Amino acid sequence: MAYPTFASGDVLTASDMNAVGLWLIKTQTIGSAVSTVNVTSAFSSDYDNYLIQISNTVVSANQPNLGIRLGATATSYAYSGLYISFSSGTITGDVTTTATYFNVGACGNGTASAGRISMDVIVKNPNLPVASFFSATNGSLAWSNMYNGYINTSTQYTDFTILPSSGTLTGGKIRVYGMKN
Repeated sequence: MAYPTFASGDVLTASDMNAVGLWLIKTQTIGSAVSTVNVTSAFSSDYDNYLIQISNTVVSANQPNLGIRLGATATSYAYSGLYISFSSGTITGDVTTTATYFNVGACGNGTASAGRISMDVIVKNPNLPVASFFSATNGSLAWSNMYNGYINTSTQYTDFTILPSSGTLTGGKIRVYGMKN
């Protein structure tokens, strides 16, 4: 498909606008001191790929990992990633092929009032009967992270759950965007 090009003064048609961009699917507010957040009706056959953004969320625990689980599937996630502490500058690697969720990365230290996080995750193929792939960047007041991974199932997912490895989440927003095919 050739994407339209626009010039100053052009009048845009509906078909021009429908051909490009990210489309907001859902916005969900994170509650107070919740151990998980389930986001329903996030994925459909309308889009192959999605952007999930979590912003302005606080963790209660000391540096938990933040994860995404597709549907009810709690096995066979594989990922590799790097994270770096803002205080030490040391880069650390993290890899597994037997996780119970896709690791987005380490969060800040909620016990030291540095637990605020923001993240972007691209999820490819979650509603197609093929492997789903993840790519994530995460920034907190303590850590910077980059992760990639997959889950090799033919399940067609419509929802996902955000979960910290320990502690709880408070506040912030989750936004899900569909990427135009």
